[in-house]
Amino acid sequence: MVSAPATSATHLPTTSTSLTSLTSLLPPSRATIFFIVFVLFMFFVVLNIFLAILNDAYTVVHTTAVFDELEKKKPLSLREKFELQKSLWRERKTIKAVAKMKKEKVKAAKKKKKEFEKKVKEKGLMGKIGRKKRKAEKKAAEAEAAEGGGGGRKSRAAAMLGRLKPHG
Repeated sequence: MVSAPATSATHLPTTSTSLTSLTSLLPPSRATIFFIVFVLFMFFVVLNIFLAILNDAYTVVHTTAVFDELEKKKPLSLREKFELQKSLWRERKTIKAVAKMKKEKVKAAKKKKKEFEKKVKEKGLMGKIGRKKRKAEKKAAEAEAAEGGGGGRKSRAAAMLGRLKPHG
């Protein structure tokens, strides 16, 4: 064996040294036994999956064949026909009910959307009206201040008091 120089800090062990260290950890007889047990275990797992698939396919084919055979052998009695029609009617009724519920949900969602859009539009419109009203009040207050000549604070306060509604 070739030993690594003492100055080489980044030297990685070669494959021959790593294999010898592995064989020293696990003797070859145990490794062989482990491998055989592992292969057998995996074989049984795969066999189990395969049998599950076969069993499922057999069940489907068998039930279909049994129902086909029963339909061929004997005609349905009046009660069986009635029960069959009744089950079909229930299924159709359930499908209609589900469709109706979906339509109602869609309708309710559209209604909520319209209400929301209406509120947003009103808020926007009221905001514009409020801004226009404030601008007009500000211009009126400036005009009164210009006419009053320095009495702008009193006129603004008077305007605010004039807007208040008296109680009673």
